[in-house]
Amino acid sequence: MKSGVVRFSRGMGPLGVAGGVAIAIGVPYVVVAYGAHLADWVHLVAIILSLLCGGTVALASALFGIAIPKTVQETKDESEPEAAERPIVPGDER
Repeated sequence: MKSGVVRFSRGMGPLGVAGGVAIAIGVPYVVVAYGAHLADWVHLVAIILSLLCGGTVALASALFGIAIPKTVQETKDESEPEAAERPIVPGDER
């Protein structure tokens, strides 16, 4: 049985969450502050879409930051012989 060392990134998940929050807060701010000439429905659609997109980015970054490892290193299992030492057995897929 093979074993390994798994390491997770500490910075990318929180950075992605911060980016998603920035999208969810920043786009509505810009639309409201500088979009006076836009129709009311355009404001509403832009704000809802930015909240949905920013929330999705933040949620995906948080989940991927938790679930996807940065590195996986296999360690040598001392109980398993090297490939040259193992006898060739038909059907053995090690």
